[in-house]
Amino acid sequence: MENNNLTKVGKLTAEVTSTVSLTQEQKTIICSLLNKIFNCDVNIINKIDKNILGGFKISCADWYLDTSLKNDLRILKKQLL
Repeated sequence: MENNNLTKVGKLTAEVTSTVSLTQEQKTIICSLLNKIFNCDVNIINKIDKNILGGFKISCADWYLDTSLKNDLRILKKQLL
């Protein structure tokens, strides 16, 4: 099975979804952390999605992190019902 997140030069590509564009400093911090997690160079693609309300989501290979406000509210609703 081919990994679509792996580029031809052995770098991973991570999709970071946020409500606003990431600053260069934020991209650098996220890149640094992902480089440590995956032990290789990771490129970031920033996608904008106002529907997540706040926070961010990161998807890289089969790894996923969702710190969005929309997800937090969904979890809270599930716990209350």
